[in-house]
Amino acid sequence: MNPPSNDICWSLAEAEAAHVGFSEIGLAHFWVGVCKAVEVSVSELLKAGSPELQAMEGQVEADFLEVREAFSSVGLSPKLLRRAIRAELGRRSGKFARPLHRSPALRVVFEQGSTLVPVNGGRLRPAHLLVALIEQWDPAVSSAVTKLGHDSFEVLRGLCGRLIEGFDVDAPEDEEDREAVKKDRKTKKDSALRRFGRDLTELAAQG
Repeated sequence: MNPPSNDICWSLAEAEAAHVGFSEIGLAHFWVGVCKAVEVSVSELLKAGSPELQAMEGQVEADFLEVREAFSSVGLSPKLLRRAIRAELGRRSGKFARPLHRSPALRVVFEQGSTLVPVNGGRLRPAHLLVALIEQWDPAVSSAVTKLGHDSFEVLRGLCGRLIEGFDVDAPEDEEDREAVKKDRKTKKDSALRRFGRDLTELAAQG
């Protein structure tokens, strides 16, 4: 089952894409969905849900707190970033009925995010998806970060690293297992940051 925190981000991203006239949910829309999700009260988000969903409020809050703290660590405001991305995207004239489908790039984000889930029985969280979003390097998001007065490469790279550091917070008690988890986390962090820094010359050439 998809964690409710991911479903919330998805729903907000879909609403954003539909609102501004896009035919599918793109990377930037999911960024907006994540930023919006971590801004608002979890109780408000879940109040219309089932009792079973409302009982998971603590888990959802923990998932969103993880992302909020990562944003804070690099001096990035989710609210300001959300507004800046919206300004970059603009509005289209299309009117498309929901549900909307994911763009091919966003499908890759979910696939890549799943590979970042801890080996010791973890679950896919917004933090995993956000790292995968960062790796995809959406030009609208990069431009939005720059216009907020940041070096987009350094800030997004820092955000990526900060999120990955929290992927295996519940380490096993056994020392050997704990070392295996640490090694797995370091491998994933190194791999993600390496992918994040790939082909910068090509990206620059493409504007």
